[in-house]
Amino acid sequence: MTFVNLSIDGERRLGVSADALSDSALGELEEIIEGIADAVEETIFTSWPVDTGRSLRAWRVFVDGLNLIIENPVEYASWVHPKGTKHRGDDLGISAEMIQIEAERGWQQKQGRMRRIVEGDVDGSLLGDVVSAAATTAAMRLAGVDELPGGELFTALRETFTLSSIASRESGRQQRRRRG
Repeated sequence: MTFVNLSIDGERRLGVSADALSDSALGELEEIIEGIADAVEETIFTSWPVDTGRSLRAWRVFVDGLNLIIENPVEYASWVHPKGTKHRGDDLGISAEMIQIEAERGWQQKQGRMRRIVEGDVDGSLLGDVVSAAATTAAMRLAGVDELPGGELFTALRETFTLSSIASRESGRQQRRRRG
């Protein structure tokens, strides 16, 4: 790899297509992802090692729908590392890896809130339950829980309880809507 091209596919991680969301839900999600992008940019500009500044100026961090894209087209950007450390021969140098970690950390911190927006947008429908179950399964798979002994059973039980929790919350929301 000669340049840095990192991305987080929000549609895959949240288990929903941006086209299936209302404009307000999509706007809320994009705003959250923009916040993650801002944190990544802050990390870049406060900790990226600078010699000439060329690789620092080349960073592009942007949101495309539900996707967070992080790019640096400078041919040596993936090998940049702080002065005094050695290049390990990995695809990503220490500095680019730090950017990737910041993006993942930001996503993990906001993922629960984003899921609640997605679940609330589908108004407790069967689609909402399916989306929630798919998102939970994807998160468990990413965390590696399904690969642990008993992980599949845990994942199946978690989905069951999550679906019943969603149904109960949505029932309460519908009752409050009728009253209000």
